[in-house]
Amino acid sequence: MVKNLVSIIVPYFNHKDFIEELLISIKNQTYNKLEIIVINDGSSDGSLKLLKYLKSKYSFNLYTQKNKGICATLNRGLSLARGEFINIIGSDDVLFKTKIDDQVKILSQNDYDAVAGGIALITKESIQLNTIKPRIKGILSLNDVFFNNSVFSTTLMFRASVFKKFGKYDERNPIDDYPILLNMLDKGAKIFNFNEIWAYYRVSEENYMKKSKWYLDGILFSLAKYENKYSISKIKNYHNFIYYLKSAIFDDSFSFKVFKNIFKMDDLLIKNLLRFLIIFFVNLFPNYLKKILQNKIIFKSAKVNRLSRVIR
Repeated sequence: MVKNLVSIIVPYFNHKDFIEELLISIKNQTYNKLEIIVINDGSSDGSLKLLKYLKSKYSFNLYTQKNKGICATLNRGLSLARGEFINIIGSDDVLFKTKIDDQVKILSQNDYDAVAGGIALITKESIQLNTIKPRIKGILSLNDVFFNNSVFSTTLMFRASVFKKFGKYDERNPIDDYPILLNMLDKGAKIFNFNEIWAYYRVSEENYMKKSKWYLDGILFSLAKYENKYSISKIKNYHNFIYYLKSAIFDDSFSFKVFKNIFKMDDLLIKNLLRFLIIFFVNLFPNYLKKILQNKIIFKSAKVNRLSRVIR
């Protein structure tokens, strides 16, 4: 481990239109003791030639593998990293200029295991939208992540030592951020959320419900690990309900079988009935109103964020 070195791990998959923008943002960091590790996880967009060209231009370490998924890719990155600090960033996102500098100073002066902050949303065309600060500030509890992941993972910086102390990513899980944060917090990690905006997060309406289902599956897989230790039925109900509600808003082929699933939730009948009524009436909304709601959800409207807290 090299003191004060920051290892930036970039899991790359089919982002040839965005990767150079990220690399430019890394090059422009005010902190310069960096190593950059880009792992091409079996991309199918013919971008290997581009990555090799960008490697000569931006001087990063490039590794290519058959598609193994995000968690296996990140674990490989961790095994290659030499830095005292670990910064993981998606290949379609962008770092604020002072992110690394700010976070190294904070971690050097405090005993936090990881720090995170807020994001600025950008479109596929890199047009900046609104900024979003973390819902929970300060030291995070396990419950803060259980219900509604309170960390913008694209802003995280870890001490490298925490992965030896608490464990790496679960390669059986399709998602990375939710389970690793639960695992660390459950074992006593100290993770601190700041108000600072530290990264640009790219949003897209493409395959939104497919991504939502993939993320829900990962959440439910993560929660199964804690069933014998915590009362998590309310947490599972919340995540399932949010997914069903999104289905009513996004999916033209919305299935009324969802309503059966609602009444299978381990909760009071009156609560399940209320969930049923909400989703039933949302499903009846005209298409123009659903379109408005879709945009509010995709682009993370502040009103939608506040509503999710009420639902929780």
